[in-house]
Order: sequence, then C-alpha cells, then structure tokens
Amino acid sequence: MADQYILEMKNITKLFPGVRALDNVDFCVKSGEVRALVGENGAGKSTLIKILTGVYKATSGSITLMNQKIDNPDSATIKRMGLSCIYQDQNFVPYFSIAESLFMDDLPQKNYGLIDQKKLFEKAEALLKRLNINLEPHLLMGDLTVSEQQLIQIAAAVHGKASIMLLDEPTAPLSSDEVERLFQIINDLKKDGVTIIYISHRLEEIFRIADTVSVLRNGKMIDTLNIKETNQDEIIKLMVGKDVEEKYPKTKVKIGEEIFRIDNYTSDKVKNVSFDLRKGEVFGIYGVVGAGKTELAKLIFGADKKEDGRLYIDGQECVIESPNAAIKKGIAFVSEDRRKEGLVGDFSICRNITLASLWKYIKRIFINFKRERTVSQTYVGELNIKTPTIETLVRTLSGGNQQKVILSKWLSSDAKIFILDQPTIGVDVGAKTEIYRLIGTLVSNGAGVIFISSEIPEIINLTDRVGVMKHGEMVKILDTKETDPQKLLAYALKGGEL
Repeated sequence: MADQYILEMKNITKLFPGVRALDNVDFCVKSGEVRALVGENGAGKSTLIKILTGVYKATSGSITLMNQKIDNPDSATIKRMGLSCIYQDQNFVPYFSIAESLFMDDLPQKNYGLIDQKKLFEKAEALLKRLNINLEPHLLMGDLTVSEQQLIQIAAAVHGKASIMLLDEPTAPLSSDEVERLFQIINDLKKDGVTIIYISHRLEEIFRIADTVSVLRNGKMIDTLNIKETNQDEIIKLMVGKDVEEKYPKTKVKIGEEIFRIDNYTSDKVKNVSFDLRKGEVFGIYGVVGAGKTELAKLIFGADKKEDGRLYIDGQECVIESPNAAIKKGIAFVSEDRRKEGLVGDFSICRNITLASLWKYIKRIFINFKRERTVSQTYVGELNIKTPTIETLVRTLSGGNQQKVILSKWLSSDAKIFILDQPTIGVDVGAKTEIYRLIGTLVSNGAGVIFISSEIPEIINLTDRVGVMKHGEMVKILDTKETDPQKLLAYALKGGEL
C-alpha cells in the first residue's frame, strides 16, 4: 500500500466573506510518507486542514480517505477513520487534568461506569514517562503553559494510534530538547507505517523529517517536491514569490540611558529577578520550557501577583499591579497566546488595533470612527496584514496576520517598553523578517524591547544582551556578541558554562 494514496483532496475551494481562502487545491498523500505542508501565513494551510477534519466545510471539491469518499467530513468520523490532528490553535478543556485529557476517549472504568482514577493516572504517568514529558498527570490543562499544553496534545495523538497524524506547527512553542523528542516520536511513528502531515514554517525541520513538501501560496497549490531534490531557497521562492534577502535583519542603534529596571522581582513562579533595559536596546530572555520566561513577562505587565521586588521607569519607582496600570506607564505586552490574551476574535481588525489607545479617538462620548479607520488602515499597510478590509473579523485571519494586528495595537499606543513573548510563533519566514524589521523600527524610535524566545538563532542575531532563565531565576546576563548557542544552552540547562 506504500505507493497508494491514503488521502486525496481534489479541487478544494473555500470561500469566506470577501476572501477566497483556497482556490481549486489538490493535496494527495501516500501511505507511510511524511508530507510537509508550507506556505506564508494566510496561504491557506490551516484552512485546508480544517476542511479535512470537518471544522470547515469546503465550498467545492472532494475528499477520499483510505479509499472511501467522504461527502461531509466531521471531526468524529475522521477520528474514527484513523486521523488524529493537533491544531496550531489548541483545543482542550482547561479544568480537565492531564490524565483526563490524554485518555478522554478511553477512560478506564470500574463497576457501575465509575472512572478508575488509580488506573487512569497510572496509564497517564506511563505515557508521559515514555515520551520523557516531565509533568504530573494530576495538573489541570488550564494551569499549564502553552508549550506544556502542546506537549500533552502531542502525547494524546501518539496514544490514539492513528493511521494519519496531522501536526500543525507542533514545535512552535517547544524548546530545542523537546523538538528533538518530537522528531524521535515522528521517526518511530513512520517506522510503524503511520502517515504524517507536518505543517511548519521552520524549513530546517522539514528537511530533517519530511519525504515530500507541498507549497501553498495565496490559496493555491504551487508545487509538491521531493525533499531530496530541492533546497530551502527554492521553497522560500515558491512560498513568497520572491527572494528573502535577510533572515535576521538587525538595525544598528546607539543604545542610550536606562529606561526600565526591576530589582528582585519575585512571585510564586519567579525568584529574585533583576535586570535593566536601555533606550534603543533589545534585551533577550532565553530558557527552556518551564524556565519562567512567560511568568516573568506577565509579572512585569501586572497580570500576575508580585510578592516582592521593585520596578523603575526612567529612574522613578512605579507600582504596577494590573495590566491597565502597565499600559498607562507605557508598557506593551505581546503574549505568546495571542488568541486568548492578545485579541478579541469577534471584533474587527480596526477595533483590535485601537483597543489599547481607544481614548485617542474619543471626544466627549463619541468615537471618531473616520480617524480610527485611517490609523488602522495605515498599520494594515505598513505591516502587510493580508485582509480584504479592516472590518474583517480578526478571528478569521491566519496566525501570522493576527500577530501583526496585535503588534499594530501596541504601535498605535504610546508604549516605549515592549515585552514580546515568542512573537514569531507560527509565523512564516517572510512575516518573521517583517517582525524583525519592526523591532528595529521600535528601537530606532527610542523604545526598548524585551524579546522572549525559545529560538537560539533569534536570540543570538537580534538581541544586544540576553538574560538566561532556569527554574524561575535569571541565572546569567550575557552580552550577545560574546556568547554562542552552546553557552546559552549550558546556562539554561545547568545554570553554568560547560
């Protein structure tokens, strides 16, 4: 069956109001292969997959799975037929434990239909141990970080023993060690004959694990290539229709005086962290999953409760106990979980862009809608947000374009201190470059940027200094020019140099 198609999607078209998301797309995958699916944000990757899994209904086209034509696929039918999917926008029940999430469709039972809690947690512990995921099975999903939630969904998919496993940006929130662990899982699944559909913007990954790669651009299938017969430059050209010259553009800026400082900042998850940020500086924060990076960002922004420590802006001590207080002091926060914490999905692009500075557009009790639309349209153009109109609901945009809307929101405010938590998660190579250039624009205009990332190349190439975190502590602050990947990893993993 290795040469037969296990999945055939033909002539798939999907229309949203004002948007042709997919245009006559063919996507056929052979049994046992690892097929990568790439394209810029808004190219149609997630839409294609959501049609396959029954989340969206195609406007036209046909789907054949395991030689069986499916007229109206739904998620339950697809899952029963052996397809397991992990989306870029994660779905889980926040008050379920890890164990319950892993075995939601396979809960061990005792007499009278009662759940066998002991057996449930034993099975969960065994699965987590097998995959080297160091989390307690009784923890609630809603209490986990985005990275940890992603790992649990991957573990659940592995448990499901699917014939086809579909992974949508699975490594986006993962550390380098967790990425290697995932690749080992994928290789093991491939040996067992499982077909993998792998969506990623990280081209170096697909060259490690994929057999073939399909390229989408502007809703059209451009080409499908044998991975051994192509290279990254060719794929990038197919994705964007042009060359991407600079991978990590960094603007040269004269670093000025201190504009921000925290001393001994402490919470239940952050321990005595101190660092300063200067005008025109990009200060990086690096660490593996669970190191406390996101927790520190939320603590600074007033989203989490502080137990001790002091914060200074322009030399003056400030008390920030809420996000509203942080915004008033000129602090912006781009969360790693953009859908939950960065956007209002049912608001338009225009309204999301002006949310943090709506007071600028209000005179007495009336909103100046014309000015609001003009400003929003300016940012849509400058950040190349792909949309037919600024009135489009932001939830219909791709992940990368949603991230650009969030950045526009803070650009339109009076912020001078920008906390960017994993800002390029799920963002394609072209959009990443745009975000990197935007960071350069921010510091050129006198802002300071706190740049949190799990990608060492980003930290090395974009920051001026980097604070390395481990178990909630900032164990070392390094001059980026004087460090290297090995040194960063050594501090992140063991708290000191090799």
